[in-house]
Parts: sequence; C-alpha cells; structure tokens
Amino acid sequence: MAGNANAALEELNHVLRGRREITSFSTIEGRLPGPFRYVITLDSDTLLPRSAAKRLVAKLAHPLNQARFEPGTTRVARGYSILQPRVTPSLPLQEDTSFFQSVYTTKQGLDPYAFTISDVYQDLFDEGSFAGKGIYDLDALTRALSDRIPENAVLSHDLLEGNYARSGLVTDVAIVEQHPTSYEVASSRTHRWTRGDWQLLPWILGRHDGLSALGVWKMLDNLRRSLAPVLLVSGMLVALAVLPVRAALVWFLLVGASFFLPPLLQFAPAVLLRRKGVTQRSQFLALGGDVFRGRHSSVSSRRRYTPPNPTRAIRAYPPGVRENGGQYTHGAVWSVFAWAKLGREDRAAATFQRLNPVTHALTPQATEQYRVEPYAVAADIYAVEPYVGRGGWTWYTGAAGWMYRAGLEAILGIKREGATLRIEPCLPPEWDEADVSYRFGDSTYEITIAADCPNPRRVARVLVDGVAVAAAQVDLHDDGAVHQVRVELETQPG
Repeated sequence: MAGNANAALEELNHVLRGRREITSFSTIEGRLPGPFRYVITLDSDTLLPRSAAKRLVAKLAHPLNQARFEPGTTRVARGYSILQPRVTPSLPLQEDTSFFQSVYTTKQGLDPYAFTISDVYQDLFDEGSFAGKGIYDLDALTRALSDRIPENAVLSHDLLEGNYARSGLVTDVAIVEQHPTSYEVASSRTHRWTRGDWQLLPWILGRHDGLSALGVWKMLDNLRRSLAPVLLVSGMLVALAVLPVRAALVWFLLVGASFFLPPLLQFAPAVLLRRKGVTQRSQFLALGGDVFRGRHSSVSSRRRYTPPNPTRAIRAYPPGVRENGGQYTHGAVWSVFAWAKLGREDRAAATFQRLNPVTHALTPQATEQYRVEPYAVAADIYAVEPYVGRGGWTWYTGAAGWMYRAGLEAILGIKREGATLRIEPCLPPEWDEADVSYRFGDSTYEITIAADCPNPRRVARVLVDGVAVAAAQVDLHDDGAVHQVRVELETQPG
C-alpha cells in the first residue's frame, strides 16, 4: 500500500465489503462475490507459499488477535487489524545472483528487513511495524483508518496505516521475494523509502489523534535511521577539519568500532560456550570458516557500500517533505485535472499523452529508454542520470487508477456522482468525436460526444434515448437496458 493508492484502496475495501454503491467502481461483467472479511496484500515480486495464506487467516481470526476498539472510538486498543509475516529472500539462480545479493541475503547478511525473526517493538510492546505485505481485517482496518489519512498526502503510508490499525509481526509464517542484485537498485529502493518516511513529518509533529506514543516514536525512529549515514560521514569530515590529530584518531577508531564490533560480538558465544558432542578443534574450525566466508564479507561490505549512501539520503529528504508525490505519476496526473479545470484542452491532452505508457514505446529507441512494459502504467519515471526516461514500479494500482480517472473524468469529462453522470468534456482540439461505453450495474450507457466545432467548446445539449435533458447530467438506472446518450458541443462565444 503505497503512494496515492490509499484512496483507491479505501474504495476497493468498500467494494469487497459489499458497499459498491458508495464508490466509483462499476462491475463490467457479472457480479462480484462477497462480502469478504480478509485481504492479503503483496508486491508484484512477492511469492506466497501454499500454506501461508491459510495460516495468516487462522492467526488473524484467533480471538486473542482480533482487533478490539476503545468504546465509541476508532482506536484499536488490543489485538490487530494487520498481521505482517516474515519476509525471506528467494534463492536466485547462480547466473542471476551477485556478490552484493549473497552478502545481504544469506545467513551472514546485513539486511534486517530480509531476516526479521524478532522485533523489539513486538517483543516489548506487542505491536510490530507494517511493511506493506501481510493480511488485514477489512472491517477493522476500514474503521481504524476512517478519515485518518487525507487523500494525496503521502507517498508511502504502510507504517502509518500499521500505527493507526495496530499491526502485529508473525515470524513463523514466511513470504518470499527477491532481494536486489545490485547496490544501485537497493540504494534506489532505500531512497524511495526515505522520501516516504519524511512525508510523515506532519504526523510526527502534530497529527497525533488516533496514534499512540509508540506509533509516533516508530516514525521518528525511521527518520533517525535515515539520518545515520549522513551524520556518520559528516562527523568524520568535521573531525578531520576541527579536532586535533589525536582526538580525530580516537573518533575514527570509534567509527571503525561501529563497523567491526557488531559482527565480532556475535563470535562470543561460539568462543566461550562449548557444544556438547563437538570437539574444541571442530568448533574452532567451523568458527574460522564462518569468519572467512561470512563475517569478512559483512565487514568489508559495510565499508564498501556505506560511503555513497549519504548522498542518496540527502537527496531524498527535501522532495519527501515538500513534493507530496511529485516523483510519482499521481502527482503529474493531478496536472491533467488542473489543465482541464482551466479549460486548457491542449495542455490537458498533452500531459496525459506524456504519461500514457503506450507513447513511450512507439519506436525501438524509446522502448529501450523506457525499459518497462508499455501496456502497464509506471508509478514513476526517472529524471536523474543515467536513467532519464526510464519507468519504474509498473502495475502500480494507485497510478493506474488515477490515469483511468484522468482519462475518464478530466479529458472525457464523465464523472459519476452517486446515481448521476455529469458530463463536461475537455477534448483535445483535434478530436471531433468520442465514444464511451459506460456500464452501471446490468445497464449500459453508449455515450457519443460530438465536437465538430472549434475550441474552446462547451456542452450545448444532452440527449438520453433521444430526449433532451435540462442539464449536462444523466440519471443512471440499473434496469438492464442499453441507453443511448448523445452530448453535443458548441464553440463558446468569444
């Protein structure tokens, strides 16, 4: 659940609960089953083992885990609305792996996200952190998030949702996903997460209604973690520039200890504790092999991969605070609505075409630059060398939903309001006609927009089954019939 998908997710939850009438969703074929009780949410590259779904449902349905709300409020006092399983990295084929991936995802790896078998928040406070993959209770989550997160406010709100709805960590149920094979990809992912973390500043500083002190601290702790690489390098530079030589040397030794001591401390049990049935020689040989294969890689990788990270982190802070989605296609889609609202048909259509994935693959050169599927909306398009023009995060439901709404509501001007369609087209100057087949329940509305006149244009009249209606709106009826709607435009007087 990331980006501007929150509004789309809220509507989807209403549909799954059997309340489609209060949403903008329409059934294209057949009828939706349901209502449902639980939803499992995963990323596109996440694998769900066969038994994991059943075990997640069983755990969330357990009486001790069910969400209990404070009387008369939307605050979860006990139990959980969301359960986050353990995320385990997949075993890549030998030809597809890399040194970076083997270090960060093996038994000796450094990535706590990949090997979460315990969590200090869950262990001490019975509350974990939601990372976007897990199971949630539809009714409980909908109640807990009611009017909590404003639309278009944050890019990444998994942690925020988990704080409101109370998330629990399930370490004995695992889902599988591939870890990035290169530092560049992993660093880009961290950069994206950091942007989202800094957008939670309004909740950290003031929007505490419905949040526990622990929830606020978890968000603040994420910011602390994102600042650590910057402060580490800054401290080293300040020590070189300001401190005497001896003091600077002590400082560098302390920094070095932060790299070397954590992996070395893990050897203490192996050195001090004897294992029954294992000779001391065998124990030390095994320890030496572990040092050579894993811990050496761990320490050297910290040195190798940490220094470039602060620049990524610094670049992530300001956009995360002020852009509110500018990197993502949702932000650009808003401008389509803005141009349409201003009556700028040319600018609205041009912006929509730039976001349209099809236009990024019209030539072999463009396809090579875009590098993702031209038939699925990309959540973001890179603007930093050497990846300018490359798409990312395809099949991102939030971006796809807003693109759909931009085409339907901003360009074609067809917007549903309850059981009414309001039609105010903003067609490009080169369009003289548009046809839309709109389904409402079992009924179909065949809409023709006739625009054979110069811009700027406005609605002249609307005919429903040959009968003129008073305003540019059509009353919808789920009667199973096919209705003909004709919208005729005229040039606005100068």
